[in-house]
Amino acid sequence: MFISPVSAIATTLITSVGFLFSLSVVVALRALSHIFFVIAGCLLLKRFANLLQSPKTAIPYGLLLSLIHAVGETLVVTFFYFGGGVDDSWYESGYIVAVLLLVGVGTIVHSMIDFGLAVAVWKPVQSVLRMPVAAPMRRREKAV
Repeated sequence: MFISPVSAIATTLITSVGFLFSLSVVVALRALSHIFFVIAGCLLLKRFANLLQSPKTAIPYGLLLSLIHAVGETLVVTFFYFGGGVDDSWYESGYIVAVLLLVGVGTIVHSMIDFGLAVAVWKPVQSVLRMPVAAPMRRREKAV
């Protein structure tokens, strides 16, 4: 989403199809649920292009996206959990541990780690790109 909304949405859709062909429907739908935080993230970056330039704004932005990410994945897994569509080992741990803790809280943690890595990689990469980007890391120069 740092490059463009089109690249973010295309990545979400294409990886979801890839997971559908290679793994389970649960995994594919969890990947597809990323569309919610991707769209939210793109809309926020469009409105506030300088979100990534300061930890004071980048961290809450990443946390908000992580929460949306976790809610989406938790809803998908909840549907399959109560529909009998997950492995028996999920039921041994119970809903609170298997779904709310491992999927919900686990997704928040992994999403924040992914966000931190993405920002760390994006900062040097975007400076060599010769195209407009959705999330500049440098402050824009004011016109004189």
